[in-house]
Amino acid sequence: MELTNNLTGSKFQSVVIELASWLGITPGWILDKGIDLALTIASVVIGFYLGVAHHKEAGLLKERQSRLELLRALLGSLDQNLNYLIQMTDTHMKKGEFPTFYLDTAWLHYFATASSTLIPESSGYRERYNKLRFELDHINNKLLIEVIRVSSGRPSIREETILPHIEEAKGWITQEQDVLRPLTA
Repeated sequence: MELTNNLTGSKFQSVVIELASWLGITPGWILDKGIDLALTIASVVIGFYLGVAHHKEAGLLKERQSRLELLRALLGSLDQNLNYLIQMTDTHMKKGEFPTFYLDTAWLHYFATASSTLIPESSGYRERYNKLRFELDHINNKLLIEVIRVSSGRPSIREETILPHIEEAKGWITQEQDVLRPLTA
């Protein structure tokens, strides 16, 4: 009863009349269509906020996918270099040959640098990656020197000088793979 009195009170009527004159419509239209108008405005506001929330969620999902793809690319680069190292020792050096291909440190460096903020700092990733990068470059340089020595008619250094570096790099790559695999699952 009190609600009805408040709605029909002079204050409410004066607000309706003022609003109607400001909008250029009759006060009766506001009273007839007021609930519909209020529901429409509420629907628009709710729809707007739901649309913004969905857009944010889609953006976060896309960002998560990009991060995951980057970490997977880093893991793939580590896998590829580990396969090269295994091929060097298990295929070429067992036959007494010296490998004439190099490790792919360019892609590894690119992916490792781009994903460095995605890996927890507490894992010690940056320090380990720097050691691994140095070791892979060191192996590449030893391979280059060996190719130059052999092609210029000098005796080969052989694998005794490079094998310890290859084995150490294999261990470091395996360690990095263990850190990255849970992040890419």
